[in-house]
Formats: sequence, C-alpha cells, structure tokens
Amino acid sequence: MTRLAFLEARRLVSEFLPLVDDNFRRSKQTAGDFLKIINGNHTFDVLIQMQEIGFLSSFVPEFGKIENRVQFDAYLHRAE
Repeated sequence: MTRLAFLEARRLVSEFLPLVDDNFRRSKQTAGDFLKIINGNHTFDVLIQMQEIGFLSSFVPEFGKIENRVQFDAYLHRAE
C-alpha cells in the first residue's frame, strides 16, 4: 500500500466513524472480520491504527474508558 493510499484509508475510516452504531457492532460479519484482524499477523500495528483514528473506541465503547491511561507496575518504580 502506498503512503497516499494509507492516508486516504485512514481519512475514509475517520469520515465514516458515525456509521459505527449498535447494528454495526452487533453484526456477525463485523465480529468475524474483527476476529480475523485480532488473529492476523499485524494485530498490534492494526490495533494502534484503529485506536489513533478513533475506530477502536467507536467499535468497542468500553475501550474509550481506558484509553490514554498509564499502567503503573513494579517495572516503572525505581528501587530506592
């Protein structure tokens, strides 16, 4: 995919986010396609792209509640 095609795809998904409604979320076809993405070879990269353009929180509204939160764990704390 060329850079121009990539940017156009992102623009189109952003433009059509209002169409992500309950019917879309409940669709078996949509659920199957989403699972194909999750089980694909580039899952992490695709999910990041979905998050950046707002699709992920539109498709999975619960994700919006945790978006941009920082996770603190033992590795983030220095021993003093």
